Amino acid sequence: MSQSDSQNQTFNEEYFSTGPYAGVDFTRYSQYWWSNRYYSRLARRYGPSQGRVLELGCGMGHLLSWLVDSYQVFGCDINPWALAQARLNVPEGNFILLTGDMPYAFLEAIFDMVIDKHVV
Repeated sequence: MSQSDSQNQTFNEEYFSTGPYAGVDFTRYSQYWWSNRYYSRLARRYGPSQGRVLELGCGMGHLLSWLVDSYQVFGCDINPWALAQARLNVPEGNFILLTGDMPYAFLEAIFDMVIDKHVV
């Protein structure tokens, strides 16, 4: 089994209801909501006012949903289930499955801002 197959089995829908996400409230005004609001405000304050934004480890796209009104948003993650959710949460976004053992997907791409929040 390759590393990406192992990751796909580990980071699935169950992952977002157990372990580090157990008890996380994704609703409006939750701590998670405020966190994404905070990081989107940092991006707007210190980044360019428009352009192309890439979030590494975008998960379900919640942070990018705060930025899609001013930016062309791109997200990558190792979790196919989370990316499916991101596509639902941010239909205007561009999302790609990308793991450490895959070739770099953005060879020709230029981004005005790259966000890497809570990714080890």
